[in-house]
Amino acid sequence: QWMDFSPEDLKKPATFDEAAKKTAATVENLYRKSPTIKFMVEGIRAAGCPIDESFFFVVDCGEKQIGGAFAPGSGVAVCSNVSALKVVVENTLTHELVHAYDHCRSQVDWSNPKDLACSEI
Repeated sequence: QWMDFSPEDLKKPATFDEAAKKTAATVENLYRKSPTIKFMVEGIRAAGCPIDESFFFVVDCGEKQIGGAFAPGSGVAVCSNVSALKVVVENTLTHELVHAYDHCRSQVDWSNPKDLACSEI
């Protein structure tokens, strides 16, 4: 299990209701236009890890009280049922891309509380 997501959660795409469509459109827009997201993506590429638009996906997080998650080997999940507001999605993407960068650069052991804490700071 990765954080609050099980492998089954990550394989289950969001039901594309209006909220999920808005979230997906916001993610796509931020990937293309946000200076912060572009900076993070370029940093990950510069660290030697491939990343493109397919790295981001929208999932239904159900009752989980989170905005998204970084899943090594899968990418960044954004919860469709939290908020499609640009600022919320951008903050979520930025936070999760920090984890992606740490994973790329340092091969973090996510089961080690010290490694996890360092990535959260």
